[in-house]
Amino acid sequence: MPYYTFEHGSYYLFKGTTNHPSLMCDQVAVAFAEKDLTVLKHGRPEDIQQWWRESREQAEPLFGPVSIATFPRRFPVDELNKIIFDFRRLDASTLVRAELENGR
Repeated sequence: MPYYTFEHGSYYLFKGTTNHPSLMCDQVAVAFAEKDLTVLKHGRPEDIQQWWRESREQAEPLFGPVSIATFPRRFPVDELNKIIFDFRRLDASTLVRAELENGR
């Protein structure tokens, strides 16, 4: 199961059993299906936006409307890991806090 750590002011994504991160970023974006809150993809915000632009036509018929939430570097890494494991565990106040910290 993938998970993030937070070190030196950045998020690091680890996948599988490797001891080397597969991604380093300052913010993490999560794309999720609005109808059932299934996490579709997570990573750098620019990568997730690009994936959605390229995948929209194929993904919307399968998943319905998709939203992307971006979590800033100050967002607690333990909460971020809970979100990517099961987005349904995210309460509305957490999402609002992430948006406020991003200046939205």
